[in-house]
Amino acid sequence: LSNSVDWAIGPLRGGVMITGTLAHPLINGNIRLTDGAMKWRALKNPVQNMQMAIEFKDDQMTINNCSGWMGKGSYTLTGSTLITGGGFDRYAFDLQLSNLEADSEFLQGPLNGHFSLTTGEIFGHQLPKLSGNLELENVTDSIPSLPEGETELPNVILDLGLTAKNKVRLYSPFLYDLNIKGSAHFTGT
Repeated sequence: LSNSVDWAIGPLRGGVMITGTLAHPLINGNIRLTDGAMKWRALKNPVQNMQMAIEFKDDQMTINNCSGWMGKGSYTLTGSTLITGGGFDRYAFDLQLSNLEADSEFLQGPLNGHFSLTTGEIFGHQLPKLSGNLELENVTDSIPSLPEGETELPNVILDLGLTAKNKVRLYSPFLYDLNIKGSAHFTGT
């Protein structure tokens, strides 16, 4: 399904019935995954012990559980959204990261944080709003350059904090080697 995934395994069960119209689809049913695993191409550690329980009721999708382990750390995602003919609306998702070992070419170390995706308003427009805080400790990061492409970044309201605690190193062999501590807050879109 994606070039970003090396492999994925696990029993996906359930079923959904789609009725209604394109302007107002109605989806009913559920999808479950127990003890799945997946390897993202950019990450060294696979996601293991994946659990997922998604329920569809008319125009509402609810993630009752989406959890798993990566290395010695874990993640948990819950929440819901309204499904409309134009996409998704009324976001209410929460993501918790606890010592998630998402080691990659650019990042080594555990990730801790809490994020929420809700519906916010900016300049009279309703948009998805990403809020939360990422805590870094015992992490080495080599900030990659932003890829150039024709795809625009999604229009999302930001309310994000970044906290660098102990032993946070920004490192690029030819450009910089910095030990940092402190915090930053990102807002806008």
